[in-house]
Amino acid sequence: MENLYKNNSDNTARFVLGSKGDKPLFAIGLNPSTADEKKSDPTMRKVEGFAKKNGFDSVVMLNLYPLRATNPHGLPKETECDEELLTQNVQEIAMVVPNHATILVCWGNNISMRKYLRRSLSLIAKELENKNCTYVAIGLTVCQDPKHPLYTTCEKFIDFDFKNYIEVLNFHLNH
Repeated sequence: MENLYKNNSDNTARFVLGSKGDKPLFAIGLNPSTADEKKSDPTMRKVEGFAKKNGFDSVVMLNLYPLRATNPHGLPKETECDEELLTQNVQEIAMVVPNHATILVCWGNNISMRKYLRRSLSLIAKELENKNCTYVAIGLTVCQDPKHPLYTTCEKFIDFDFKNYIEVLNFHLNH
């Protein structure tokens, strides 16, 4: 199994975390918290449990924005978004996700708190559109966003209409 950990030089941002086995699950959350290559955190443990229960042997955790924050409200305000970090994050995701990957989308409603999070997802979607990935979720919020792992007890993945979600997202970004 290949261990993966990609961060910036001062470890304030994390781009990739996990291990890649024979049947990996790729997960896209909102932002990284405290997990690193040596220790897990509650979100990572939940995603690993969901992966195992759904027949996957490993997890590669990715995020819409790579800056570490234990609370999403601690993410930078719109005008303080680090565009270089955002661009590098999108590039790292494009490099690590292979063709035909299964991707668990799990960012929750907080995607709406910063416009750059939605823009990041749009850029990620563009990078992945020709990779023929399968998208799953662990349920949907009232706002129809994919649930965050800490806020569900659901264990079975549901199909997620990623293409439609992105179309709606892009419509809202442009209007």
